[in-house]
Amino acid sequence: MKGYIVAKNGKLYAVVSFEDRNGKKKQKWFGTGLDEKANKRKAEEFLKNKLFELTRDEAKIYNIDNDTLFADYFDSWLESVKPNLQITTYGGYLQQAKFITKWFKDRKIKLNDIRPIDIRNFYSDMQNVYGKSVQVCEHYHVNIRKCLQSAVKAELISSNPADKVDRPRSPKHIAKYYNLEQLEEFFKVLEHERYAYIYLMTAYYGLRRSEMIGLKWGAIDFDKNKIVINHAVAETRLNGKRLIISKDIMKNKTSNRTYPLLPNIKQLLLKEKELQEQNKDWFKKSYNKNEQGYICVNDYGVILKPQYLSSHLEVILKLNNLQKIKFHELRHSYASLLLSQCVGIKEIQEWLVHSTFNTTADIYSHLDFSSKMNVAQTLNQVTQKVKDDEKETVKKEQQKNLKHNSISQKQDFQSTKNANYKVLLETDTAPKPNKSQEEYDNEEQKQTDEINNKEQKQTNEIDGEIAELEKKLAEKRAKRKQIDEEM
Repeated sequence: MKGYIVAKNGKLYAVVSFEDRNGKKKQKWFGTGLDEKANKRKAEEFLKNKLFELTRDEAKIYNIDNDTLFADYFDSWLESVKPNLQITTYGGYLQQAKFITKWFKDRKIKLNDIRPIDIRNFYSDMQNVYGKSVQVCEHYHVNIRKCLQSAVKAELISSNPADKVDRPRSPKHIAKYYNLEQLEEFFKVLEHERYAYIYLMTAYYGLRRSEMIGLKWGAIDFDKNKIVINHAVAETRLNGKRLIISKDIMKNKTSNRTYPLLPNIKQLLLKEKELQEQNKDWFKKSYNKNEQGYICVNDYGVILKPQYLSSHLEVILKLNNLQKIKFHELRHSYASLLLSQCVGIKEIQEWLVHSTFNTTADIYSHLDFSSKMNVAQTLNQVTQKVKDDEKETVKKEQQKNLKHNSISQKQDFQSTKNANYKVLLETDTAPKPNKSQEEYDNEEQKQTDEINNKEQKQTNEIDGEIAELEKKLAEKRAKRKQIDEEM
């Protein structure tokens, strides 16, 4: 709750800004009865008294005084934020409240007296006595801090003691996932499963469990081959009862989305639709027709419970000796498959509709190694191609030089022979040549053959060296491939 002074029409007013019980920001104006000139100090005193009065009145509304226990204030705060929460979220908060309020109430810790050491001791007991995980304690910390921050805003306490406590940090969760070979084996097992389409769609589209169960026939456009994700069905525990909650408000703004209907998924859905129509005829009045067009129903038309899908998947994997993974980890498996095909983190974020890029990067950074390996292999291939091109250029240049030298030698030999023969014929005093033209030709052919043989020998040596280099390169590539497969 904050206030300030505003001058209007020559008069001073005290304006108080605050948040109502639903978290909405509001303002109230109070006339001071003072003229604008020379009354600023008096107006500020008026504002101070008004803020004190309003804070005291607010405390009365929540039945808060100096003896109020933190546990009671936490219950009041939770009730005040309920209208702004989804019922599944509120159910989760209630589960936390059981432990938070009991621990602090048993120790009779007041709102005004709560200290950082009390909060640290609470986390310690939750982990060491009640066996709660660090992740659960992290959730406790978030809500304890929010609750105390509301007390600070209402000026019921001067500072937030939770700010002086280190937030419990759970180790980064490394989710299990299937690679391409494991997914193919899993898909093969699903060929004879009743709800194969559910697990295939979850893996192909990376759907959340609540989104898969919330899928309706009206969201499937078989003509335009589109799937619209705009509804969800989830489980929560409220007042000791397990409830199935359907909702049109998705997890985040981007969760409402459209996917292309893949041909194999289309065939599976058409087959399921036909089966459900048959079940309606077979079971007649026993068939439940009040499930509002949900796709994921049993043979009697009753919508499948979220927990059933998880337990049923566990049975399938166990019976077929497949690696155990959770239902949500089919979503991770899909992401790993995309990464292995060099699809970028940004594209995966858009397909899986995480609220931010950082969320996707944080969850799947450990899976990104295969894409880095692909990049490394691509760079290696490019580098190797440059080296191969350089070798080929050197080889061609050497062959060109050999050919050029051979031609030059032949031309020099022929020129010398012709000149000598001409001198012998044209000089009267010179003795007659003791070699015939045929002998000169034979000698020329012999020298030509020697040059050709020398040229061929050099070519063979170069080819041999290149073959040896290629053999060593192939061995290195085979060894690298073996290492990649082992990783």
